[in-house]
Amino acid sequence: MIGQMSAVTMPLAPAAPPQFQGGAGEWNAQMEQLRNDLFGVAMSVSALNDRLDRLEARAPAGGPSMQAGLATLRGEIESWLENHLGVAVEHCMQRILSRPGRPDSTPVS
Repeated sequence: MIGQMSAVTMPLAPAAPPQFQGGAGEWNAQMEQLRNDLFGVAMSVSALNDRLDRLEARAPAGGPSMQAGLATLRGEIESWLENHLGVAVEHCMQRILSRPGRPDSTPVS
């Protein structure tokens, strides 16, 4: 599972950001979509955490080796998220912010 997750990477420099065709409405829609995407990521991470919690609750029946395996898996997942998620979000934000024609008056936060 971790091997598959580490294969997901984000390019650091997009070839050419697409032109914004709309005005403030399009900008606001793009920002709202980014918020929705981040919410989806948070929900997926929460679901993954819940699954790991359920597995850990069953781990005593599996013995110490199962507990150690789950602890290692959780650590690898947390490490992957720390190393990749922030970079991916920053990459997406930079792509949106670098698009020509975005309204300068729209707050980013």
